[in-house]
Amino acid sequence: MKKSTIASQLKLIDWDFSVAQKGVTTLPHWYPGTFTSQVPSALIQSLTRHGDVIFDPFSGVGTTAAEAIRLGRRVWVTDLNPIGALSSYVFCGLLALKACSEKDFEAFFKNVVDFIDESSQSIFCKDEAIDEHALDMQQYLDGMLSPSSRRFEEVVVKRPQLNNEALESWIHKSSLLELDEFLKKALTLQSPFARLFFHYMISSNIRSMSSQVKSWGHIADNVKPKAFTYKHVRSYFKKWVVRFLGSLRKTEVRANNNLFDGMVLRVDVYDWSSSDDLLSYYDIPVSAIITSPPYGDAIDYLYSQKLSFYSLGYTEEEIKILVSREIGARRKRFNKDSRRVWAEELASAVERQAKFIETGFIAAILPHKNHGREIGLNLMREQLELSGWSAFFEVDRSISQKRTRQSWTSIKQETISIFYKG
Repeated sequence: MKKSTIASQLKLIDWDFSVAQKGVTTLPHWYPGTFTSQVPSALIQSLTRHGDVIFDPFSGVGTTAAEAIRLGRRVWVTDLNPIGALSSYVFCGLLALKACSEKDFEAFFKNVVDFIDESSQSIFCKDEAIDEHALDMQQYLDGMLSPSSRRFEEVVVKRPQLNNEALESWIHKSSLLELDEFLKKALTLQSPFARLFFHYMISSNIRSMSSQVKSWGHIADNVKPKAFTYKHVRSYFKKWVVRFLGSLRKTEVRANNNLFDGMVLRVDVYDWSSSDDLLSYYDIPVSAIITSPPYGDAIDYLYSQKLSFYSLGYTEEEIKILVSREIGARRKRFNKDSRRVWAEELASAVERQAKFIETGFIAAILPHKNHGREIGLNLMREQLELSGWSAFFEVDRSISQKRTRQSWTSIKQETISIFYKG
């Protein structure tokens, strides 16, 4: 498609998305600072073609990745946060399974419900009782996901144990015992993807099971509850699965079977301040980069997921190490140079990320200049122009406070900047 045609299409889009679009993905894992799926959906359809590889280097909970797969693209994502990576891997794996085989997709969730109801503990186990469709599901996923479920589990899961001191300060003791019992049974499952799914389910629910229900900020700032409320674990899980499955069934997948010949999704936990060069051992032909980098001084993405980290067996020291590497974390705002540092780290990361694409588009969503964070966009633009990229399209969008998880912040507008290199 000609650049002039693409530009014309982009100008016709209502970037505020005042009318909700049916059929887009809705991710069930809570995460601060997510945007509506309609943003990456519009960018993916305008800038790429069916079968293209999209790269999101700041993937968060996986909104762009999910829309890419829904729309028949392959996708590679990275994020420093293992919780976000877990969400991308499990949700997008299930979305790809739905596109590939509705029968196996439904069989998977039947086994999940049976497991929660304690009516079956043979989910994905290699014995005579296992449903054939569940085995087919694992085979499909082994071919579509990278790294393998077993290898990915080794990366994101540490020493999972829910009945621990760290969680005792947040969750009612009886609920915690129930959670721990559930986790122990889930860890006996032979299928690594099934185990990852239950880690994902626990992570998606553990904040709401906590007795600190005011906001993610209270958890990030270590404001512990003064009183504890018992919450029945399996009831939470059953309701969550019903909502999750209902949402996935409504998702309009436009992929065809040709997409599933080889890798559909790659997920890496990666620190862009690291000297470890992804280019040295990955050769993925990227068609477009579509991402929303972290907003300087606005969000503690990692600390807000503290309870999920505890559930996966991370220690306080391991969490602190990850947080120290987080670009633009809210808790760094007390440093007078925090926004300059954020902008420089962002520009450096984007310069490295751009090397993965020889020709095509880079689309980045950042806070509007009226919010005092224009230094991030300016330095990113300068770095891309030095690398041969040209500004192609730019538009401001309002953030609807009714339909976003960003009501905690003063940021009410974002700028979508698109660059081109041919």
